[in-house]
Amino acid sequence: MALVIENNLNNKAGNAIIKFFNKHSDLSQLSPLPKNIETGRKFMDKMNISQLSYSKYCVLTHNSQDYFVHYRPIKNCIKNLLSNPDILKNLMFRYENLKIEDEKSYGEQNSGNWWKRAERSISNHANILSIILYSDATTTDTLGKSSLHPIYVSLGNIPTWRRNKEDVKQLLEYLPILSAKNEKEKKSSEFKELARETFHNSIKFLLDPLFQVQREDLIDIRKEVILRNHVNMKEYFDSNTSNLAGLEQVNNYFWSISNLNIYAAIVPDRMHHLDLGLFKYQIEFTMELLKKKKSLNKVNERIANIPRHSQLKVFKKGIQLSRLTASEYRDMMKIMVFVVDDLQIEDLSEVYMKWNEMYLLSRSEKFKESDLENFQEIFSGVIFRNFNVILNFRNFSRNITEIFENFRKLLKR
Repeated sequence: MALVIENNLNNKAGNAIIKFFNKHSDLSQLSPLPKNIETGRKFMDKMNISQLSYSKYCVLTHNSQDYFVHYRPIKNCIKNLLSNPDILKNLMFRYENLKIEDEKSYGEQNSGNWWKRAERSISNHANILSIILYSDATTTDTLGKSSLHPIYVSLGNIPTWRRNKEDVKQLLEYLPILSAKNEKEKKSSEFKELARETFHNSIKFLLDPLFQVQREDLIDIRKEVILRNHVNMKEYFDSNTSNLAGLEQVNNYFWSISNLNIYAAIVPDRMHHLDLGLFKYQIEFTMELLKKKKSLNKVNERIANIPRHSQLKVFKKGIQLSRLTASEYRDMMKIMVFVVDDLQIEDLSEVYMKWNEMYLLSRSEKFKESDLENFQEIFSGVIFRNFNVILNFRNFSRNITEIFENFRKLLKR
């Protein structure tokens, strides 16, 4: 079970290990392993051994059911990363004034302007430690019907090439996933608000140990960093007008952390933000337009008629968004600019041309100032073309709103 937990293996992988062990071990008696991983997890939940590295904390009781945060202390996770000699020798602590062809450029986190400002605000004997939290839902059974929501921690001081390796992340906790008693409760605004509050309460419990210091010991960098978004959003909440800013009336735990603008700290990863995010909405928007022009069948026929190629996914049944992976979305980017050509929808081809330019540029690992200016120009072109199409067809659907909401978030980065 320690192997399963420490390596964050799902039940399918764990059961395969048990089966392999039982098959190839030469034991004259019954196997010492549990019958399956599910049984093993239940057994461990009943154990009360202080030396176990994971603990649990009841964050909520709902419908007579307790919901637990399964966690490791965040300071312990950070210490584990810093105690790895191979990681330690590659850590970056000082600001790097990166230049490419004598032009100010950006690569690793320590080449960013925020690192430069933060470094100026601390003692010469102190170092910046950039803490990265990231999460993604993961299935825990072979049918994909059961899931958990793990949160991992890593350090921005570790170079990107090294941070992509498995040993440079620590499993911090599993967030509780609430269960509704029926479909009506699941869709209710009260249940959704409870889920949001549970998330923030869980995060508060997780991160509070990092901020248990005296107020006077905190570093004051407010003069150098404008907390406009952070302050404005809290003002909406305090005045009970969150809906005007597109927020839910739920207190955000991150607002209580001094000198932190959570909106500037959030950086979506490339796959979820671009491949599975913006482009997905752009395809949905395109499909709605094509339905209005009665051209959807024509587009699906064009897609189905594309010749087979070893480096390209062939969509013989046309566009089926519910089944597409990130890799398949990238394949679709390669063909959509041609598929939507000459459909009498003004600017639609230009939308995909500008998108592809923006996407290719966004995949760079390092950026010069001129690259960022070029990116801004391309980005503006994508918005302009999308806006023209929307105006032409008066299609202000939920998907359109989501497209521009995602564009707005990207622009804030």
